[in-house]
Formats: sequence, structure tokens, C-alpha cells
Amino acid sequence: LTSHGEERIKARKATEDDTIISSRSQMIEVCSESSFQPLLQLYLYLPTLVVSIFRPDKVFNTSKSIKETFNALRTLQLWSIITSCLSLASSFTFYQSIKKNGALDFDVNPAGCILLLFSNILQIATRLLVFVLLAYCFGDGNLWPAFAAVCVHIVCMAALHFFDKGEWSRAAVWQAILNGISNLYLH
Repeated sequence: LTSHGEERIKARKATEDDTIISSRSQMIEVCSESSFQPLLQLYLYLPTLVVSIFRPDKVFNTSKSIKETFNALRTLQLWSIITSCLSLASSFTFYQSIKKNGALDFDVNPAGCILLLFSNILQIATRLLVFVLLAYCFGDGNLWPAFAAVCVHIVCMAALHFFDKGEWSRAAVWQAILNGISNLYLH
């Protein structure tokens, strides 16, 4: 802030680069923590969800109190899936907003930010559902094919990032693997 001329421009550019790197590291952290949990939770919850669509009286008991309803395992699994998807979507939305120099911030463009968040939620939910349905294609209790597909997807995306950068260092390999995990739900 106290510099002038060319030095100030370089300092502003360095600050913008640091902000992008910081938001990207936050996104990678969220992706590595929230990528596998919703897969497992949705795999466990999907039969209950299907039954609740066709027979809501079997799943949703209106005679229970609110406290008993929220203490039920099925409800907790549903909230776990929803919060994981929301944290992933909000992280991607924040990162994309930073990449656009704040043009998609909620206070600047609320409609654009909400549409971007909704778009990210839908992309994450559909990929999550595809991986879970793939697991059910191999029969009940066979979750390993979905995790194998996830691992293959991570390796392919990591290789794509690694060879795209062309840098041969330990940090580049590590960054490519983290990018592979981050690209599980969104590119």
C-alpha cells in the first residue's frame, strides 16, 4: 500500500497470486477431507432413500418427536451427505469467485454466486450418484469397485495434470495427486 508505480503493481500481482494459492489450498483441503465420506454415506443411505420415495410411511414416522427424528441414524446420514456436498460446492464456488477477481462474490453479484453454487451442487451430486450407482451395479455390499473407479479417476486426472505441467519434481507430483483428488467432482 505504501509503494508507488511499478513496485505497487508487482506487489498487487503478488497479493492476487497469494490469494489464489490460499483459496486453492483451502479447496484441496476440503476435497481431500470430503471426497470419500459422501460416497460411503450415500452408498449406505441409497436403499433407504429409494424406499422413502415409494413408501414414505415406512421411513418417515410422524408419531416420533423431533428429537427422536434427528437422533435417527438415517437422518444423520442424510445430513452428513448434504453437508459434505455443500462444503465441497461452497469451496469450489469460493475458489471460482477468487479466480474471477471477486466478480462472483455474493455482495457484488448475489444471483451469479447463487447460480454458481447451485451449479456446483448439481455437478457434485450427479458425480456422487454415478459412483454410488456404479458400486450397486456390482451387487450389494461391493463398494470396492466404486473406490477402485475413484482411485483410477484420481490417477488419470493426476497424470493429466502432471504431464500438462511438464515439471518433474516431487512437489509437482504431489500437486498433481492433490489435483486428481480435487477433480473427483469438478474440473
